[in-house]
Amino acid sequence: MRNLSLSLALAVLCVPVLPGWGPEGHEIVANIALHYLTPAARARLAAILQTDAASVNLAQIANWADQIRPTRPETAPWHFVDIPLKRKVFDASVDCKGDNCVVAQLTSEIGALKNSQTPSDLETLKFLVHFMGDIHQPLHCADNNDRGGNNVHVRFLDLHMNLHKVWDSGLLDQLVDEEQLTADLINQITPDDKDKWSAGTPETWAVESHTFAVSPAYALVPARHGRPLPVLDEDYETAADPVVSTQLQKAGVRLAMILNQIAGSN
Repeated sequence: MRNLSLSLALAVLCVPVLPGWGPEGHEIVANIALHYLTPAARARLAAILQTDAASVNLAQIANWADQIRPTRPETAPWHFVDIPLKRKVFDASVDCKGDNCVVAQLTSEIGALKNSQTPSDLETLKFLVHFMGDIHQPLHCADNNDRGGNNVHVRFLDLHMNLHKVWDSGLLDQLVDEEQLTADLINQITPDDKDKWSAGTPETWAVESHTFAVSPAYALVPARHGRPLPVLDEDYETAADPVVSTQLQKAGVRLAMILNQIAGSN
């Protein structure tokens, strides 16, 4: 029994910090953004990607920032910001020391592209596309002394997961396939939505995501009721799915807004 307990404890400690939204989510954000790009933005991106405007593909670079983390470990803190769950505001002096958080890094990438006079900004663009997705994943913007939900173990769809993984990919995997979901999400965005979402800053977007981490992400995790793990049932999924969809839409619209502004168009 002692050896079993030790094994379980070690397993918990070895749970990796997972990438925001999973690969599919980041690609969906990129493809939503692509839908709203102006011709000027497409031309600027074509110069950076060394292709023609008609062939601009943001989805192909959307997951690069996760792929290089093993060889560039200093970038790992750039994907999230640990705003305490019980605090409603972002405090850069506490939550983003040394600019090691997604708020500071996203701000930096936006500024770098705006001020650049050359097309050789591929790495900056790759980080920008990815971090815009990360900052809209609620559990990348909140922490309850549990590594952003990585240490909160639950049962979802009869599988043992941590809460962070549920929000990264578990919920998203239950929706329709990526191509159809992207089309549906774009079709659901109204002109009023686009106008309303095309505002704010990385700080306000992080605080907005934090509110969704508070509820429904954490608030609706049920008690164990004598079971080994809390069970996230259909009620949890029903409450969470609209948040996932809307956050992907916001991320795509806001990414397009930033890229259009950088290209000098609205």
